[in-house]
Formats: sequence, C-alpha cells, structure tokens
Amino acid sequence: MNTLELPKLPGKKDDTELWDWMKFFKSSQKEEFTMLAQSNPQIQRAVGVLMELSADEQTRLLYESREKAHWDEMARMREAREDGKVEGKAEGKIEVARKLLQQGIQDDIIVETTGLSRDEIARLISKE
Repeated sequence: MNTLELPKLPGKKDDTELWDWMKFFKSSQKEEFTMLAQSNPQIQRAVGVLMELSADEQTRLLYESREKAHWDEMARMREAREDGKVEGKAEGKIEVARKLLQQGIQDDIIVETTGLSRDEIARLISKE
C-alpha cells in the first residue's frame, strides 16, 4: 500500500504515471483534467467518468439508468446460458450441424454452412 501526500506533489512533471494520477486527484479545474487526459488513456477514461458523474442530475440519472440496463441485460444473458436457453456460437453451429445431418445433408454442405471442420462433423456422426 502506498500513501500519497498530495500537498507534496512536485510542481514539475517527472514523466511517471504516479505523478499523473496524483495530479488528477489534486486537480480541481477542467483544463487540468483535459491536459492529463491527453497524456494518459487510463486517466482519459477516469476523466470521462468524472465528467459524466459531475454533470447535472438529469444527465447523471440517464447515465445510471443506461449502466443499470446494461448490467441487467448481462445478468439475463448469463442466467439464460446457465439454464441452457441461449447457446454460444460454437454450440449453435454444432446444433445446426446435427439437424443437417439428421436431414441427410452432405458433409461438404454442412462444413460450408456451419464453418465446422470435417473432423468435427465426423465426431458428430460417430456420436449419433
């Protein structure tokens, strides 16, 4: 754990990431944040979030509702996968290949349609 004493921040930049972060925490003006954001992509992201959260109440509520909707959708997708209702790309291709095999479609067409390899198709045939 490090302790940062912001009042002791040297006035001259020393080209370290630690100096940039200390300056970020010590800054209070938008111009300082903008300058720091240009020099470091991680700080740029932090400045973006800070600006969003510092915006007026309506903008902040909109941002929070978008974030909540995003996390809710991610949770729904995770639950659906765990319940077997949503298949991943590979699982979906395998299921399509199985259905095509059951219909008597030629292996070449299944390979072309699904993008699975001939070995994968052969394994599916041997399992059935």
